[in-house]
Amino acid sequence: MKRGFLKVIALTIIVMLFLSPVWALSDIVDKIVNQGDITVLKSVIPENQLVGCDRHQLRIIRNTILAQYGYIFKSEDLSNHFKRFSWYKPISNDVSRSLTPIDYQNIDLVLKYERNYEHLSNFLTQREKELIGFWHNKPFVSAGYDKCYSFYNNRIYQYVYFENEKYVYERGKWFILNNQIYLFSQESGKKNDQEIIIMLGPIEPAKENIAYPKKVKIGSQYFWKFSDDPTFAKDSF
Repeated sequence: MKRGFLKVIALTIIVMLFLSPVWALSDIVDKIVNQGDITVLKSVIPENQLVGCDRHQLRIIRNTILAQYGYIFKSEDLSNHFKRFSWYKPISNDVSRSLTPIDYQNIDLVLKYERNYEHLSNFLTQREKELIGFWHNKPFVSAGYDKCYSFYNNRIYQYVYFENEKYVYERGKWFILNNQIYLFSQESGKKNDQEIIIMLGPIEPAKENIAYPKKVKIGSQYFWKFSDDPTFAKDSF
């Protein structure tokens, strides 16, 4: 009888240890989502704490990062949620300058688990803002454009390339996460609602052409920034 009792105790302890990450998850979600505790966000959220969060919880966590700096939400449900907390003072439509490296890490982490790219916020990180514009895979144009990316601030992208005597178009959603650019092709002659993940390098000074002084490596190929306006060459295709 005693041995059986000890076995039950040991099994209970093992189960408790196994379930402890779930308790921690519930704790952090409750603190941020229900209690509005922004002190939790002063550190990088442990990745295992987000496992099991539903879409609503992840959305609240991501937007709490912005709310702590007074971001003004256009969504009524988000606005009403944060008005419950005394620390929330809506003062700005752009809080990007207030975000810390820890904030960016937490945003990236939540997006990784959110997997809800169709409804991504139009809030852009500083790196994403730098990518907005029209990019060409050569620092010049001879007979015509070759491969071009246009990145818009509403998270729409367009990729145009010349093939078989005609231009081929790809269009969809985009965002940057951990030095990779995520493209979700929605309109294309070859792809349909496909997720494409490409390594993205830093934006570098370009000396090849003084007219276009910036370039970035997308995948294995460099692209030069011809304009901050993504519609720069719309009449050329």
